[in-house]
This record gives sequence, structure tokens and C-alpha cells, in this order.
Amino acid sequence: MDEGLPPERINCAACGHFYITHNLKFPYGCKGLGFRSLKLPCVEVLLSSGADCRFFLPKQK
Repeated sequence: MDEGLPPERINCAACGHFYITHNLKFPYGCKGLGFRSLKLPCVEVLLSSGADCRFFLPKQK
């Protein structure tokens, strides 16, 4: 599920806003930004804005 992200980039799998939608067309979702996508939301944010996601919230253990 690394979607080509360099290791120093934000990864949705570690974010509390991230969820799996089980929709084959839009399998990944972000509750913080309120959207679903084919790519990881952090990748979509990076591609559209050129910056890392500012809504990243580390998952609580």
C-alpha cells in the first residue's frame, strides 16, 4: 500500500482519518478531508497541491 511514496512522506495507513471504503472504484477514504479516491488520499493531496497533507492525525494506539 505504499503507492510510490518516499519513506519520509506522510502515509495514510498511519493516519486516524484514513479508512477503506470497500468500493472498487474508490477504495480509500479520508474523513478529515471528506473524500474517497482510487489512490491513497495522501497521494491525491500531494499531486493536487504539491504539499503533504495538513490533516494528518497519527493513529492512537
